[in-house]
This record gives sequence, structure tokens and C-alpha cells, in this order.
Amino acid sequence: MPVAVYELRTVMVPLFEGVIQNPDQLLTLHEYSFTKDYRYHHAVSVGLIAAALAHKMQYDKKEWIQIGLAGLLADIGMAKISPGILDKSGPLTELEYDEIKKHPVYSYKMIKEAKGLTVAVQLAILQHHERADSEGYPFGIEKSKLHPYSEIIAVADVYHAMSSERQYRAKHSIYYILEEMRRQTFGPLNIPAVLALTDLLLQFSVGATVRLNTEEVGDIVFITPQDLTRPMIKLAKSGDIINLQQSLQLYIEEILNWNKKMLV
Repeated sequence: MPVAVYELRTVMVPLFEGVIQNPDQLLTLHEYSFTKDYRYHHAVSVGLIAAALAHKMQYDKKEWIQIGLAGLLADIGMAKISPGILDKSGPLTELEYDEIKKHPVYSYKMIKEAKGLTVAVQLAILQHHERADSEGYPFGIEKSKLHPYSEIIAVADVYHAMSSERQYRAKHSIYYILEEMRRQTFGPLNIPAVLALTDLLLQFSVGATVRLNTEEVGDIVFITPQDLTRPMIKLAKSGDIINLQQSLQLYIEEILNWNKKMLV
């Protein structure tokens, strides 16, 4: 069956506009993503994150809509993968992983004749698992051949995947993920896109209550634009203020409560 791009666009564009106007909504997307329905929530969430990120990076409306749709449709090729592989609770075999790595090609084939999607969107869908070091898939292409849209989708995809609970691991905290993305722990990602996502998500963080990896609880009292993931925190019990930029062994494990006044 052809992909119903017009119908999808009708549903998604108001949602894109909603998260662009209220980016704090992006902070809660991972709360809706449970293991059983992960693939469906992941598609919608990557579309929302990609559209908001493209807007943050100064793309015009026509482009951020297309980038959002690319994020939404990037993984539709998973429909061609055996459920036995997709729902497997244990580690994948090499052959099973090779089959998973075909999904960008399946996605591309499913939308290449669809009306309402640009060639750039088609490339973004095909390339969203390619990486600048040529270690991505399905083709291992080099950085010079990567379309900018695909790099935005890659950042949105990695962020939501790591912030969601999966069959084989627990979800990570927002701060941990963003810091590791900057360190390129999850593979080489477009740094301007990673920094834009960090600013988009953490601009509301002053006043948030967080739990550290030491189980200590405190409030964020100051952040520096240069390193939003390592703010200054006032500990609840002692009242001491610690600077995570100077205490590299510490990191934020969980956000317990956002400062609602900052989200208005």
C-alpha cells in the first residue's frame, strides 16, 4: 500500500507547531514510550524532535515540516522486518542484526514514489543511520555525502532511543544522554545539531530538582551556556552548592521535578 503522506502531514503538522511553541513538551516524550509500543511512539517522537530541532537550527517552515516528516517515516521499513527479530528480548545474532540494518532501504523504497516528500527527505530517510566516520549503515558512506537532514534525524533518533525503555536495557537520563552525545559515545553525530538539541531541552532547567548518581537530591541554581549538562546544584540536605563542571565523577541521574514557572 502507498504511504498516506497527506494524511500523516495533516495529523503531524499541528503537533510539530505545538512542540515548537512549547518545547518543554519534548522533555516528557520518553515517559510515553513503553517497551510494548516503543516502535510507534519512537516514530512520532523522532518526528516531533526533528521538527523542533530543525526550527531551532533556523530552517524555514517548509523545511522543518519536511524534516519532521522524515523523522516520522525513517523507520517505517521496520514493517518489513520479522516480528521475531524486532521483539527478541535477548541479543541479536549477526544475521539478525544484518536484517535490521536493511530497514533504511526498506523505508526508502516505501516512500520513494510518495507525493509530498522532497528528494532531501528521501535521502534523510535512507541515510539516518549513516555516520561521518563511514561506520554507519546501510552503505557506510562518507561524511561529504551525508545530507544535512539525515544528520538532524540521526540526532533525534539517538536521543529518543536512549531516553526510552527498551527490552534489553533501561532508559537513561536526559543529562546523561546529552553529555554522552557530545562526547560522541554513541558514534559521531553532527555537533551543531547536538548542541542545538541540548539548548532546546535544557533551557528550562534552572530551578529543576534532580537526583545525582550519589543519590543526593538538589536544585539546579545556575547553568552556563557552554556546558548546559553540568550545572551548579544546591544540595537539599546540606545546602552545599556543587559545580558539576568541577566534579566530573558526579552526574545527574534523574530529573525529579521541573520548575513549572520556567515552563510557562
